[in-house]
Amino acid sequence: MLGKSFKIIGLVLFISVILSACTSHKPALNANEWVYKPDAINIHYVADNPLNVVNKQSHTLMLAVVQTTSLQNIQHFLQTPKGISSFLEKEPSEEDATTMFVHRYYITPGDRQQLRITRMAGMKFVTLIAAYNILIPDQTVRIFDVPLDNHADGILIWKRIYEPAPLDIQIHFGRQGILEAYSIR
Repeated sequence: MLGKSFKIIGLVLFISVILSACTSHKPALNANEWVYKPDAINIHYVADNPLNVVNKQSHTLMLAVVQTTSLQNIQHFLQTPKGISSFLEKEPSEEDATTMFVHRYYITPGDRQQLRITRMAGMKFVTLIAAYNILIPDQTVRIFDVPLDNHADGILIWKRIYEPAPLDIQIHFGRQGILEAYSIR
Protein backbone atom coordinates (compact mmCIF):
# COMPACT_ATOMS: atom_id res chain seq x y z
CA MET A 1 0.00 0.00 0.00
CA LEU A 2 2.82 2.41 0.92
CA GLY A 3 4.65 1.49 -2.30
CA LYS A 4 1.55 2.42 -4.35
CA SER A 5 1.42 5.88 -2.70
CA PHE A 6 5.09 6.51 -3.57
CA LYS A 7 4.41 5.51 -7.18
CA ILE A 8 1.48 7.95 -7.42
CA ILE A 9 3.48 10.77 -5.81
CA GLY A 10 6.42 10.01 -8.11
CA LEU A 11 4.13 10.03 -11.16
CA VAL A 12 2.58 13.36 -10.12
CA LEU A 13 6.03 14.92 -9.59
CA PHE A 14 7.26 13.59 -12.97
CA ILE A 15 4.24 15.00 -14.80
CA SER A 16 4.57 18.40 -13.07
CA VAL A 17 8.27 18.60 -14.04
CA ILE A 18 7.48 17.73 -17.67
CA LEU A 19 4.63 20.27 -17.82
CA SER A 20 6.73 23.04 -16.29
CA ALA A 21 9.46 22.40 -18.88
CA CYS A 22 6.89 22.74 -21.67
CA THR A 23 5.43 26.04 -20.53
CA SER A 24 7.20 29.33 -20.32
CA HIS A 25 6.53 33.04 -20.23
CA LYS A 26 6.97 35.14 -23.34
CA PRO A 27 10.58 36.38 -23.15
CA ALA A 28 11.97 39.61 -24.50
CA LEU A 29 13.84 39.13 -27.75
CA ASN A 30 17.45 40.18 -28.20
CA ALA A 31 18.07 43.11 -30.54
CA ASN A 32 19.55 40.82 -33.21
CA GLU A 33 16.30 38.79 -33.34
CA TRP A 34 14.27 41.78 -34.61
CA VAL A 35 15.33 41.26 -38.22
CA TYR A 36 14.66 43.14 -41.46
CA LYS A 37 11.67 41.53 -43.21
CA PRO A 38 10.14 42.61 -46.55
CA ASP A 39 6.33 42.91 -46.64
CA ALA A 40 6.03 42.22 -42.89
CA ILE A 41 3.69 45.18 -42.29
CA ASN A 42 0.43 45.01 -44.24
CA ILE A 43 -2.05 47.85 -43.96
CA HIS A 44 -5.46 47.34 -45.54
CA TYR A 45 -7.36 50.62 -45.61
CA VAL A 46 -10.65 52.13 -46.67
CA ALA A 47 -11.09 55.90 -46.97
CA ASP A 48 -14.50 57.50 -46.86
CA ASN A 49 -15.65 59.99 -49.45
CA PRO A 50 -15.79 62.68 -48.07
CA LEU A 51 -12.37 62.50 -46.39
CA ASN A 52 -10.44 65.14 -44.44
CA VAL A 53 -13.16 67.70 -45.04
CA VAL A 54 -12.34 71.41 -44.97
CA ASN A 55 -15.01 73.97 -46.01
CA LYS A 56 -17.24 71.13 -47.29
CA GLN A 57 -14.45 69.89 -49.61
CA SER A 58 -12.69 66.49 -49.43
CA HIS A 59 -8.91 66.49 -49.36
CA THR A 60 -6.12 63.96 -49.69
CA LEU A 61 -4.76 62.68 -46.39
CA MET A 62 -1.11 62.03 -45.59
CA LEU A 63 -0.50 58.84 -43.59
CA ALA A 64 2.80 58.50 -41.72
CA VAL A 65 3.77 54.94 -40.87
CA VAL A 66 6.40 55.21 -38.13
CA GLN A 67 8.45 52.18 -37.08
CA THR A 68 10.31 52.54 -33.78
CA THR A 69 12.46 50.50 -31.42
CA SER A 70 10.71 52.11 -28.45
CA LEU A 71 7.63 54.27 -27.95
CA GLN A 72 9.73 56.68 -25.88
CA ASN A 73 11.19 57.94 -29.16
CA ILE A 74 7.90 59.53 -30.26
CA GLN A 75 5.42 59.41 -27.38
CA HIS A 76 5.96 63.03 -26.33
CA PHE A 77 5.05 64.18 -29.86
CA LEU A 78 1.75 62.25 -29.94
CA GLN A 79 0.02 63.88 -26.98
CA THR A 80 -0.96 67.24 -28.50
CA PRO A 81 -2.01 68.54 -31.91
CA LYS A 82 1.06 70.81 -31.95
CA GLY A 83 3.35 67.86 -31.14
CA ILE A 84 1.83 65.72 -33.91
CA SER A 85 2.17 68.57 -36.39
CA SER A 86 5.83 69.19 -35.51
CA PHE A 87 6.60 65.46 -35.77
CA LEU A 88 4.99 65.25 -39.22
CA GLU A 89 6.95 68.28 -40.44
CA LYS A 90 10.38 67.19 -39.22
CA GLU A 91 12.76 65.01 -41.18
CA PRO A 92 14.36 62.18 -39.20
CA SER A 93 17.95 62.98 -38.23
CA GLU A 94 20.91 60.64 -38.64
CA GLU A 95 20.59 59.93 -34.93
CA ASP A 96 16.96 58.84 -35.48
CA ALA A 97 17.92 56.47 -38.31
CA THR A 98 18.79 53.58 -35.98
CA THR A 99 15.68 53.91 -33.82
CA MET A 100 13.00 55.15 -36.20
CA PHE A 101 11.85 54.83 -39.83
CA VAL A 102 9.10 57.00 -41.29
CA HIS A 103 7.21 56.16 -44.48
CA ARG A 104 4.66 58.62 -45.90
CA TYR A 105 1.69 57.67 -48.07
CA TYR A 106 -1.13 59.71 -49.54
CA ILE A 107 -4.72 58.54 -49.19
CA THR A 108 -7.34 59.90 -51.58
CA PRO A 109 -11.07 60.17 -50.81
CA GLY A 110 -12.92 56.92 -51.54
CA ASP A 111 -9.65 54.97 -51.85
CA ARG A 112 -9.38 51.31 -50.83
CA GLN A 113 -5.91 49.75 -50.92
CA GLN A 114 -3.27 47.61 -49.29
CA LEU A 115 0.17 48.89 -48.33
CA ARG A 116 2.96 46.32 -48.03
CA ILE A 117 5.85 47.72 -46.02
CA THR A 118 9.23 46.29 -45.07
CA ARG A 119 9.76 45.94 -41.33
CA MET A 120 13.15 47.45 -40.62
CA ALA A 121 15.66 45.68 -38.35
CA GLY A 122 15.15 46.35 -34.65
CA MET A 123 11.69 47.88 -34.99
CA LYS A 124 9.15 46.71 -32.38
CA PHE A 125 6.32 49.24 -32.76
CA VAL A 126 4.34 50.68 -35.64
CA THR A 127 2.55 53.99 -35.18
CA LEU A 128 0.06 55.29 -37.74
CA ILE A 129 -0.45 59.05 -37.88
CA ALA A 130 -3.20 60.34 -40.15
CA ALA A 131 -2.54 64.01 -40.97
CA TYR A 132 -6.10 65.30 -40.88
CA ASN A 133 -6.63 69.04 -41.13
CA ILE A 134 -7.64 68.98 -37.45
CA LEU A 135 -5.11 66.91 -35.48
CA ILE A 136 -6.88 65.41 -32.47
CA PRO A 137 -4.57 62.75 -31.00
CA ASP A 138 -7.19 60.09 -30.21
CA GLN A 139 -8.70 60.49 -33.71
CA THR A 140 -5.47 60.60 -35.72
CA VAL A 141 -2.93 58.27 -34.02
CA ARG A 142 -2.89 54.48 -33.58
CA ILE A 143 -0.04 52.42 -32.09
CA PHE A 144 0.59 48.71 -32.69
CA ASP A 145 3.13 46.27 -31.23
CA VAL A 146 4.86 44.01 -33.73
CA PRO A 147 3.46 40.58 -32.78
CA LEU A 148 5.55 37.53 -31.96
CA ASP A 149 5.12 34.03 -33.37
CA ASN A 150 6.24 31.13 -31.26
CA HIS A 151 6.83 27.45 -31.78
CA ALA A 152 8.28 24.62 -29.74
CA ASP A 153 11.71 23.20 -30.54
CA GLY A 154 13.31 20.08 -29.11
CA ILE A 155 12.68 16.38 -28.67
CA LEU A 156 12.67 15.56 -24.95
CA ILE A 157 12.69 19.08 -23.53
CA TRP A 158 10.77 21.64 -25.51
CA LYS A 159 11.95 25.17 -25.75
CA ARG A 160 9.72 27.99 -26.97
CA ILE A 161 11.21 29.93 -29.87
CA TYR A 162 9.87 33.45 -30.41
CA GLU A 163 10.32 35.56 -33.53
CA PRO A 164 8.73 38.73 -34.94
CA ALA A 165 5.62 37.98 -36.99
CA PRO A 166 3.92 39.90 -39.77
CA LEU A 167 1.67 42.74 -38.62
CA ASP A 168 -1.67 43.01 -40.45
CA ILE A 169 -3.67 46.16 -39.81
CA GLN A 170 -7.19 47.09 -40.92
CA ILE A 171 -7.95 50.81 -40.85
CA HIS A 172 -10.94 52.92 -41.82
CA PHE A 173 -10.34 56.62 -42.47
CA GLY A 174 -13.43 58.74 -41.86
CA ARG A 175 -14.46 62.29 -42.60
CA GLN A 176 -12.47 63.88 -39.71
CA GLY A 177 -10.58 61.01 -38.08
CA ILE A 178 -9.78 57.34 -37.93
CA LEU A 179 -13.06 55.48 -37.40
CA GLU A 180 -11.58 52.05 -36.79
CA ALA A 181 -8.11 50.52 -36.63
CA TYR A 182 -7.12 47.09 -35.41
CA SER A 183 -4.55 44.35 -35.86
CA ILE A 184 -5.83 41.08 -37.28
CA ARG A 185 -3.59 39.05 -34.92
